[in-house]
Amino acid sequence: MNRYIFVLLACTIIGQTLGDYPPCVQGLTCKTFTPQDKPDFHFDCAYIQAENSKDLVYHMHGNDGLGSKGMFFDLMLKLAEAGFSSLACDQRGFSPVHPPTM
Repeated sequence: MNRYIFVLLACTIIGQTLGDYPPCVQGLTCKTFTPQDKPDFHFDCAYIQAENSKDLVYHMHGNDGLGSKGMFFDLMLKLAEAGFSSLACDQRGFSPVHPPTM
C-alpha cells in the first residue's frame, strides 16, 4: 500500500492566464471524476501512474481557476520518470459546482 505525499506549492506564474494552460498533454490522463455518492460533484483532474511507483504526489495550488492543473504538467511528467505517480485537480480539488464559501 502506498503512502501519500502531499506537496503544497505556492505558485505565481507571471504572464500566464487561464487560457494558457493546456487541457492535457501526452503522457498524462485527464479525466472528470464523479463520486458515486455525490453525483453532482465533478473533479477535473490529471494523473500519471509511474512504473513501479514509489509514492503518490498530490499537487495543490491556489485557486487559479479552471484548467489550473496544467501548471503541474511538466513537473508531473518529470516525477513519473523518477518513479512518483502524480495527481492534480482544478480548483484545489473542489467540485466547480460546489466550491467552498467564505
